[in-house]
Amino acid sequence: MANKFFSKALADFVQDAAINDAIRHLADKGYTLEEIRKQLDFTVDSATVQKVVWKRYIETGRILEKEPCKAKTTKVSYVKEYGEYGKATFRRVVEEVETSEKEYLACPFGLWKRNNPENYMQKLMALLPKDKEYVDGLPWPEYMVYHEADERMKRIIKMLEEAGNEI
Repeated sequence: MANKFFSKALADFVQDAAINDAIRHLADKGYTLEEIRKQLDFTVDSATVQKVVWKRYIETGRILEKEPCKAKTTKVSYVKEYGEYGKATFRRVVEEVETSEKEYLACPFGLWKRNNPENYMQKLMALLPKDKEYVDGLPWPEYMVYHEADERMKRIIKMLEEAGNEI
């Protein structure tokens, strides 16, 4: 029993240190989920990539699950450090970031998909292929979330509104 627990803990650590760190790095660079899967030298299923990327976006404040206000959010990052004998370890760094400094855009994609999946796909046809891949690749919850107003999301929202979609 103890051996199974240790084996699972070790496997989880290896996955987090190797696979998930690579996924988080590529997500931070703005890659879509499909681009991340293609960049990796090892096979990772889409669900794992989605889960890691979504968690990363929440941790870094790129996506907020509640309406933005003048509050603080927690930003989590990992720093690679080397021990006395050259062994690499990862240290988790947690910072408080004021969300009021950032601009956010409302993203109803999960609501659209839940209410009318066919209409959802039709709405996404107004986007550039890479933007469509970005939106459709994320596991949007079935409620309104708020995405940091970066260049990509501003372009996505603008294109959707120009196509007559109400955000």
